[in-house]
Amino acid sequence: MLKNLFHKVLELFLICVFCFLPPVVIMCASGDTIRNIMLAAHRQGMTNGDYAFFNIELFNSSSYGNGSWRRGDKHDLEAKKAYSYLQTITLLRTVKPEFEKFSLEVKSSVQKQGLHEDDYVSTWQQKLGTSISFK
Repeated sequence: MLKNLFHKVLELFLICVFCFLPPVVIMCASGDTIRNIMLAAHRQGMTNGDYAFFNIELFNSSSYGNGSWRRGDKHDLEAKKAYSYLQTITLLRTVKPEFEKFSLEVKSSVQKQGLHEDDYVSTWQQKLGTSISFK
């Protein structure tokens, strides 16, 4: 019941907001949120080419989900159609040896401070390390 209410509110929000905005939608959210927005947009007829949808993934992290429309539920087919109008922008994760050393240093520092680390060093940290270390 609450989930249906959330989806109805989201659909109404999309109708109200996108009626007054340019036809470009830029999002930065978890994979589940992106999927819910794309499903709502599709249900409102917004995935017909009149709107351009962009998803920006700031971190190449599993915490954002895998970016797939597939969830193994009854909405998969609808999500697949909606996702055909979605462009995802992400930074490439560097595989150069000098970045591996930097990544290990960051992970070690995080562990020494007792902070939570998700088994990765974000692309933004790599870029910062590059600009500081290699220029």
